[in-house]
Amino acid sequence: MRLSLYFLSLLILAACTRTGFNDEKYSFIQDEKGITITSDSITVRLTVYRDDIIKVNYFNDTSKINDEDSFCVILEPYTSIRYKIRENSDNLRLITHDVIAQVVKDPFNINFYNRKSQPLLLGSRGYKSNGNGKTAFFSIQENDHFFRG
Repeated sequence: MRLSLYFLSLLILAACTRTGFNDEKYSFIQDEKGITITSDSITVRLTVYRDDIIKVNYFNDTSKINDEDSFCVILEPYTSIRYKIRENSDNLRLITHDVIAQVVKDPFNINFYNRKSQPLLLGSRGYKSNGNGKTAFFSIQENDHFFRG
């Protein structure tokens, strides 16, 4: 009996000390296509198109959140993509077979890694909007390449 109470106490303590991404400033919801993260000043939608493609949409107006038409080659997200969510109090990770999208709370950034945790694209100064325009900032690495269409 004493051993059972001990393990029950440990279980309760572990449940109480587990912290998640959701708090008074940030929250997220998950659906079959991805996640939507909302704070007091930003809403970001991460949509999984394939194991190697995650689309990021940024919204100023939380009443107009949707999966906008894609500028990607793929017109619709695959419906059979499986992904996992891992969260703690500082960040949230959306994990596909090929890519990890890490959403960091402070300062707010989105980083992308391969499954070996090697950086693919690292956020720099978050996001801003100016009228209809939206800007995302990223750190440029030595081996990054940019192409114009």
